[in-house]
Amino acid sequence: CEQALKDGSVRLADFRSVLGRFSFAFAAMEHLRPFLAPLYAWGAAVNARSAQLPEAVALSLSYIKYMLESGISSQRVLRHMPMQHELFRADAKAEGEEIWIGGWCVADSADLSRCRWFSEKLNRQNACWAFLAGEPFRAIASLEMLATLVGLVVFGLGAEGRASLSCSASTDNLGNTCVLRRWLTTKYPLSCFVMEIAALLAKANVELNLLWLPRLQNVEADALTNSDYRGFNPDLRQKFCLEEYDGLALKQMLAAGEELNSEVKAARKKKQKCVIKDRTTPLRVRDPWDGP
Repeated sequence: CEQALKDGSVRLADFRSVLGRFSFAFAAMEHLRPFLAPLYAWGAAVNARSAQLPEAVALSLSYIKYMLESGISSQRVLRHMPMQHELFRADAKAEGEEIWIGGWCVADSADLSRCRWFSEKLNRQNACWAFLAGEPFRAIASLEMLATLVGLVVFGLGAEGRASLSCSASTDNLGNTCVLRRWLTTKYPLSCFVMEIAALLAKANVELNLLWLPRLQNVEADALTNSDYRGFNPDLRQKFCLEEYDGLALKQMLAAGEELNSEVKAARKKKQKCVIKDRTTPLRVRDPWDGP
């Protein structure tokens, strides 16, 4: 990582070899796996012997380097909990130009009027990424994941360094449940929200399971995305401003990821059918991986 960031460019054969090593190693470090998404997307699209690192790829390598140097070279096994504590439920809505995200803290109380909640409207100014594919409903998975992220931010995760905290959140998007189970997606901007969630969990040493709920069992969160606040206490509303939230990685990755997304699409269109063969000595010979 350090050498690639210093040079600003890589040999693609070496890049793919290192990516293979990351893929193997991060099976044991799940919270770093989402940061491989820009690497996978770019490495698969570019057809050249060497290339300059896009900003999103450089940011991912910087974060991986920082985390490994900070001692995140293993993942603590949390204490087994027979019954997981459900923290919150969230939802998102996209109809025409109208986008809403909402959620409520199930863990606060069995009485809805005593639970914290949030409901936020998004637009082209603070969520321009939602309109990249045209209608925002095409980005509903990203919006649902953003709602999950906001829930983690406004409702909290507990004290940093706590070793036994395991919780769950619920959404009616089954695809996002699968994404967080694998901790990897190359789809933009969904990958950016997965990275931010992983970074928050790694910092707090928390394990999160995102559960799927049928829509009829998620009616309260659905109501919040329709500006229906009946039953909720207005004094317990939690505010979240996406423009003011920098996060641990989100703001930079959203900005750099849009450029990478365009570059990858262009590279795929121009990609030659023939494979460029690199006849230099492979990385496994020049720099063998001597594991423990």
